[in-house]
Amino acid sequence: MFLPAKHNAIRYLHIATVSYMVLPALLFLLTWVRPSIGLPCVVLLCGMAAYIFTRPRQTAAGYSPALNRKNVLIASVLTFVYLLVYGFGEFNWQLFDFQFHNAKYHDLIVNSWPVYYPKYNTYMCYYNAYYLPVAFLSKFLGIGSARYLALLWTWAGLLLVCGWVLSLSPKRPWRVFLVLFIFCNSWVFIWAIRAAGLALAYLPPNYIDLGNFPIILMSPFSDHLVWAPQHTIPALLAALSLTSFYRQRQAEWLPMMALQLGGALFWGPFAVVGSFPFVLYLFWLDRRQFLKKPLYLLLPVLTGLGLLPVAIYLTSTQITSDPAVNMFITQTGLPSWPFFFLLYILTNFVIWYVPLRWLTPNDRQLHPWLTVAILSLCVLPLYRLGIMNDWQMRTNIPAYSILILFSAQWLVNYQGPRQWIRWGFIVFWAVNGLSTLKFTAAFLPPHPTNTFISHPSPYGDETTPDLAVRHYNPATAGQYLLRSDSLFEKYFMSPPAARNLPSTASRSMP
Repeated sequence: MFLPAKHNAIRYLHIATVSYMVLPALLFLLTWVRPSIGLPCVVLLCGMAAYIFTRPRQTAAGYSPALNRKNVLIASVLTFVYLLVYGFGEFNWQLFDFQFHNAKYHDLIVNSWPVYYPKYNTYMCYYNAYYLPVAFLSKFLGIGSARYLALLWTWAGLLLVCGWVLSLSPKRPWRVFLVLFIFCNSWVFIWAIRAAGLALAYLPPNYIDLGNFPIILMSPFSDHLVWAPQHTIPALLAALSLTSFYRQRQAEWLPMMALQLGGALFWGPFAVVGSFPFVLYLFWLDRRQFLKKPLYLLLPVLTGLGLLPVAIYLTSTQITSDPAVNMFITQTGLPSWPFFFLLYILTNFVIWYVPLRWLTPNDRQLHPWLTVAILSLCVLPLYRLGIMNDWQMRTNIPAYSILILFSAQWLVNYQGPRQWIRWGFIVFWAVNGLSTLKFTAAFLPPHPTNTFISHPSPYGDETTPDLAVRHYNPATAGQYLLRSDSLFEKYFMSPPAARNLPSTASRSMP
């Protein structure tokens, strides 16, 4: 039975999500890649999208009544205020990482594409999907418009996230949203470990350091979105889209998710890594269907071909392997790491997983999905990548967001005989939520920011790699720079003669 009219909202949500995720990659292919390569890739991807979007789809589950006009309107207002409070659009104080966000916007706006850094004698190389559409429009509208465009672009992504939460939360959705917003894992346990002197206190309240192996966990519905929207938005959209496909058990999910995750790769590879366990599980469930429809598997392959220049660009960065920031937890040299790691897993993930499994005995479809999430959360943190362990901090967002979403629904809607357990967890959630409230209080009352897209650095015309050198070290700047002998520069990059996009440096808006 094909989708009736009442399912159109879910269908349009899938289409809007894929379009939002893929748009920056299309823009990149048209501006940073040679026309002889970029144009065919764009035609291929657009053709794929048109084919997937226009095909009739099947479903086995009911439509969620929470996704209606009234709830979408309320979500639009609340998310817009949310972004204004946290500094998006430069209407309030911005956190430290905004200086890097603003520098990337600035570099992309005032320079021709591909962006060239004379000081480093090479080109910009970074997953620029979050910044590219805003920078492109700002080239024509003026750099002064970038703050407003950045706000609207982020708002659009956050609205899609809210749409998925509404579609997956048919009962008391606004109470679920309240729990999601205030949810802050189990930071009280990390605080207790630090207070007892069992582990080094490192960037409180969320970090501990296990023998030069930092562990961090932040709620993907609050801190993460403010610190790193370029990682958080695609991770949340991927996790919630996959959950929707799983809950509805729609037959043809793979081509659409291939497009979405292919676009997410340009936003940030961590979102794709964190989503991969769920893709594998869905693939396993539908393995017999794939054997009957080999053409079905060809569509993701074609998507990969269309995004091949993007993948080659991302792998052409100068960043090198540093043993100090690239290792497994077993290499830390701390003999007691299994004890602390087990304590970390139990207090941050398992403590929410157990009541979900125990107190929802009849939801047999949900349990395997939660098991995939908890296994991912127990395995991914064993590896470290980045000065602040970006791997562990970002790859866990998809799995953790799924665990948090259904934990929130359980806290709000549980009607079983063990109400005392539910109320105990509500108190536990409220105590941990003090960290999120304290984080939010720092932005109130509103006060001016000291970094802007028009001049992100107080030390003159610094570029993004300049900031990395000043705040960290020269090696860190390599993550923003292209290798001079890279495959992308030799065979894929748009030649200088084709890079004639207008510069707004001389006509910036006040």
